Amino acid sequence: MKIYKLIPGVLLLVICTSSYGQAITGHGNNPVLEIRPAGENGLRVTIMPESEGGKLPWSPAVNENVAVEPLISMPAPYRNLDYSSGRFNISIKAEPLTITVMNKEGKVIQAVTLSSDGSLGFNLDSQPVLGMGEGGPRMGADWKNEPIEFDRSGRMHNMIPRWQANAYGSRNPVPLLIGTSGWALLVATPWVEVDLTDSGKGRFIPWKFPGVASDSIDGRETRMIQGRPPVTATVEGIFDLFIFDTSNPLEFMKELSV
Repeated sequence: MKIYKLIPGVLLLVICTSSYGQAITGHGNNPVLEIRPAGENGLRVTIMPESEGGKLPWSPAVNENVAVEPLISMPAPYRNLDYSSGRFNISIKAEPLTITVMNKEGKVIQAVTLSSDGSLGFNLDSQPVLGMGEGGPRMGADWKNEPIEFDRSGRMHNMIPRWQANAYGSRNPVPLLIGTSGWALLVATPWVEVDLTDSGKGRFIPWKFPGVASDSIDGRETRMIQGRPPVTATVEGIFDLFIFDTSNPLEFMKELSV
């Protein structure tokens, strides 16, 4: 996925207010917000502890993790900010930390909000939500006659990778959501559960290791962590998210797949 073409255009920076929000101490040590271009139709939003030294999180979901200078780099406590770059207008509100991405006509593409519990909220509407990889609800014995899940909205997605021999093999969830009203979200880090039960607001909930005893003899630990990133490589307080404008689906899919 090539996501590092520079967005053309002049960068315009306007600070709307000098007031600062409270530092979010529960989401990593001295978190830093950075926003980078991700192709011509996307932005990469990263929240990470200052102790990481500005190093972007590695993820197998990102093909070219090369250094791109951030358009915005803001340590906590955050401040209100408006920023314009290329095809996007970006608005940051400090309390709670909310990042709203709009097109040049002022239409909101997507808005994400960081909660004190570490989850990340985002907008939903009445249109179907596609994507999220293979899987869907766990299939029963008569799975061939069960309805196919087209619209992913309306339920909780635990995002559990699994092997299901009676349904032709592995089930591989992917935290890529494509809203048919013109937006897409991809969470590269951390591994998340996706709550789409609310018709107006979704949530990405960072997965936490359940702490099953390492000497478990019934395979529970393996089932709990299989298919997910190594627990030892997990850094608390990191969110690495891509926000895409999908108003032109052909352009979006080309940038996502090349």
